[in-house]
Amino acid sequence: MAPRRFAGYYILHEGLVGYLGDQGLQEYGYKKIDDAKAVSFKVTNGWLGITDKYWASALLPDTNAQLQARFSSNLVGTVRTYQTDYLQDPQTIAIGGTGSANARLFAGAKEAGRWSASIFRSGASAATTSSSSSITSIF
Repeated sequence: MAPRRFAGYYILHEGLVGYLGDQGLQEYGYKKIDDAKAVSFKVTNGWLGITDKYWASALLPDTNAQLQARFSSNLVGTVRTYQTDYLQDPQTIAIGGTGSANARLFAGAKEAGRWSASIFRSGASAATTSSSSSITSIF
């Protein structure tokens, strides 16, 4: 149950969202990102995603990774798409060597009592050979 001072009010953001290091919380509603087309951030220690009334999806790169994060809105034919993505700084891998990039993905329903920053610190880690990730929503 919401605190009494918030009874009858809804605190909700729908659109592209991220906590992007020193630049803090960034929220771009659908109209705002349609006007901007694309917005980029160079950050360390951040996450980014897309949220709506009942669901959220978020990319959670390694907290030490240098990122070029981006929010964008595109028209593909007659369909409007929204995307959050990031590109990590390149890695040099010696011949015969290995490399990895750790990231997590949250995608699911918002649940009362569980929706907090802690949800973005949990989840399984997965080693990948890719150093970019994206989430796309089509409307």
